[in-house]
Amino acid sequence: MRNTRAAPLLPRGGSRIHDGKKRNKSRKEILADTWKFPEAKPVNPIVNCIIAHERAREIASIAALDLGAKGVKIRLEPSPKKLRGISHRELGDHTDTLSLLMETASPILDRLHGRTDEELILKGKDDFFLKAASRGLFYVPYSESGLPMEERVGRHLSSLQELIKIFSELHPEKVVEIERVPDYKTVKERGIGHFLLKP
Repeated sequence: MRNTRAAPLLPRGGSRIHDGKKRNKSRKEILADTWKFPEAKPVNPIVNCIIAHERAREIASIAALDLGAKGVKIRLEPSPKKLRGISHRELGDHTDTLSLLMETASPILDRLHGRTDEELILKGKDDFFLKAASRGLFYVPYSESGLPMEERVGRHLSSLQELIKIFSELHPEKVVEIERVPDYKTVKERGIGHFLLKP
């Protein structure tokens, strides 16, 4: 459900660091970008945003503008320089990686909701959330339609596509190619299940 690990994005032809034995210079040479795609509490002010290290600010700024033009509203937040121990700050400061993080709202991470069950995880519908949102306690739009998984996954997939496109345009020597990844609109229209293989 929630990915809390930094996911290194490698340029074409790169190789992953499997066991942590390659360090220092090798790590700097291999990592192009480090992007995290977790979820956050709807009452958290840092949600539906891109948090970017200053060296990744250009990519993040262009992505936020392009995503907004495509109907995915996302804010841009700087990585706090004095908040130590977080990936977008430490990796950005101590490696050559362009480090950033994108947060979507998760209905199960907050304390305000009622029973945690499959329906809440998949649909994000909750009466307590409606009351909280009506009183201005949420930092994301919330209505009777809830916070469905399609909304959350679609936001992350479109963000990933935009970031890869922009990174490749700005760094033609490190082009990253992906294919058959649905965007926000497609995921919302067809649902998550359409893209999953049957077990």
